[in-house]
Amino acid sequence: FTLKIASIIGRNFREKILQHVLSNRAPKINLMEQLSRLESLGMIKIAQIHPELTYQFQHILMYEATYHGILKSDRSELHLAAGLALEELYPDQKEQFASQLAFHFLEGGDLSKAFIYLDLAGHRAKDSYANAEAESYFLRAIQLAKNPDNFAHLSTDLGEVLAQQGKHRDAIQAWEQAIQYHKKLGNTDQIAQIYGWSARSARRNHDNSRILDICREGLQAIKGAVESPAIAYLLHEISRACLFTDQPDQARMFSEKALHIARRLDAFDVQVEALATIGILPDTEPKQAIAALEIAIRISEEHK
Repeated sequence: FTLKIASIIGRNFREKILQHVLSNRAPKINLMEQLSRLESLGMIKIAQIHPELTYQFQHILMYEATYHGILKSDRSELHLAAGLALEELYPDQKEQFASQLAFHFLEGGDLSKAFIYLDLAGHRAKDSYANAEAESYFLRAIQLAKNPDNFAHLSTDLGEVLAQQGKHRDAIQAWEQAIQYHKKLGNTDQIAQIYGWSARSARRNHDNSRILDICREGLQAIKGAVESPAIAYLLHEISRACLFTDQPDQARMFSEKALHIARRLDAFDVQVEALATIGILPDTEPKQAIAALEIAIRISEEHK
């Protein structure tokens, strides 16, 4: 019985968690005696002592056979118990254990908690640039999402990690879904930001026809909106799209408009990008180009 519960926790399992789950199901078991016996039989071994005593199944086949030998109904109940144990024992480390918590609550059938921890695990992976891992968590969380706000932020985040992996076409598709939900929520700034990201991804994917469609849609979406850094960012991305589709006059108009808004709102990152774009426009005089690029460098260094 001890070995079965250990397999629910994972191939590597902490003695503290195992003790917690066992105490509610077999309180009379002497855990350390059981673990010593299993260790002497070569079934488990000590993986580490500090910061917490942790054991490991000696062989992956032993772990898998033990785990799959548990009835499905019992597995579900034990996964739920393991998830609750993690929450109780490590209340301040839920982000660290998010992926394990998500797994236990998924297998345990608590989909509300599973959603919370899939979302948390996705953002933790995203912040660590583990983009493929984050993609997996976000996709699973989307399957459990229940309201527009959840769909909006998860689709937005999914697009970001897809773009980071160079999956620009998939990123644009994810952002198309996100935009629809943000429109329902009235999130104009987020809509502008996502259109800007989409235009950049289309450009990096060398999809010139899609770039222009995205730009037209983006302009229509922000029509009449209050100026913001996100809108300045979108206007700059439109200027880049115009530049790379042989429309230098339009590129200058949008880059200068983006620069003016960015200066008024102290959006320094957009200022840097807009100045860099102005500096490489084909009709910019050499002296003006050098001046624009020097200002861009100075702003970038001052506002790192």
